[in-house]
Amino acid sequence: MKIERTTIIYILLFIFCLNLFNLEGRWLVLSFFALLVLQKSKGKIILTKTSFVLGCFCGVFYLLSAVYDLSFATFYILPYLLGPFLGYTIGLGVMKMSNPQTLDKHFKNLIYVIAFGRFSHGLLNYLVSGGYVGGRNGIDFWTNSILSATLQGGFMTLSISLLFYALFCVSKYHLLEKIVLLGAVSLSILNNIQSASRTALVAMILVFVACVLYTLYTSGVSKGKKFMMLFGVVLFVVLGGIAFQQNWFGVQTRWQLSAMYDRIHNYEDFQTSDMGRKEKIASAIASGLHHPFGEGSLGNAHNLWFDTLVQTGWVPFFLLFLFFVQISINCWKFIRRRSIPMNLRYLLLSVFLACVLNFSVEPVMQGMPYFFAAFCMIMGAVEQYLRMIERNSLLESESNAAR
Repeated sequence: MKIERTTIIYILLFIFCLNLFNLEGRWLVLSFFALLVLQKSKGKIILTKTSFVLGCFCGVFYLLSAVYDLSFATFYILPYLLGPFLGYTIGLGVMKMSNPQTLDKHFKNLIYVIAFGRFSHGLLNYLVSGGYVGGRNGIDFWTNSILSATLQGGFMTLSISLLFYALFCVSKYHLLEKIVLLGAVSLSILNNIQSASRTALVAMILVFVACVLYTLYTSGVSKGKKFMMLFGVVLFVVLGGIAFQQNWFGVQTRWQLSAMYDRIHNYEDFQTSDMGRKEKIASAIASGLHHPFGEGSLGNAHNLWFDTLVQTGWVPFFLLFLFFVQISINCWKFIRRRSIPMNLRYLLLSVFLACVLNFSVEPVMQGMPYFFAAFCMIMGAVEQYLRMIERNSLLESESNAAR
């Protein structure tokens, strides 16, 4: 039985996202070398303008971080120097291994592998933590150490963002796929309610609203399909409200007994948390003005960009900002392109917004740098997907002109 080359890569990437044996950095490196061996142009690394900017960011960020704490210089190599760049390069390479007939399939498969790999790690944590019935912090399955609700929420961010996609974008003819997605979304919601992790839940709601607005304003969806989608959204919301009010399946009771319910009704907790975030952003800007090359401290601002500013200064901050400008343009082109299947556009919109929202309020480089590496992998796939369909369009145009 012949195994496709991409299948081997997907298995390794799933293991990386699962963080098997707590060796995610090593699995990422192994995935990269497997890609180099298995691709047709063996040993060739794809380098683009965007990956070059990301590589520059990784290099400067690593060097300055290592200078401020030499004892961690070796430890920082995988998550800071190599992780994001390797992730982006793998995304480019996986799409490069596709052809015009399999491009859509491989793009969806890559996002599924990353989302379900991280979800599986989170699910294992949820199980060994007893469903978070005893408090917000749990236990990591691989290390048996204390796991914060923030980090656990990060594992569930991608899966929980797929609520709209699972309900309205997966065909009824792919019933098993829909059931598995909705199961993952449901367990992700349950996890975040019981651990009182609001970031992923807020991301889910905002992504759902963004998908509804996209449905309204995009020209790529027929009026009939728009009506059916919006009718489905209204029906879903109404049934959800009735289920809660009538306490179907004990939904309302479970909610009132959850840690999230207690946290929401603790006004001081929410107010202190939100005010603290605003003060941290202001403090990060002030730190950047006083220390243009950073001060070496981690996770001060709970924001990817401003944490970078505090830790390593303005140069990595602007490189990271430029990287996000470039990938945002790519994602905009992707979701605006009518030749791309609608379900893939909703899929990318969902995971991109969820990740950016998470990065905006959590200490990513301090607590979950490989989440950022996995995100870069998806962004690399987006760029290569666009390059390949543009090249195919050009070839078709030249072929038609020759006739």
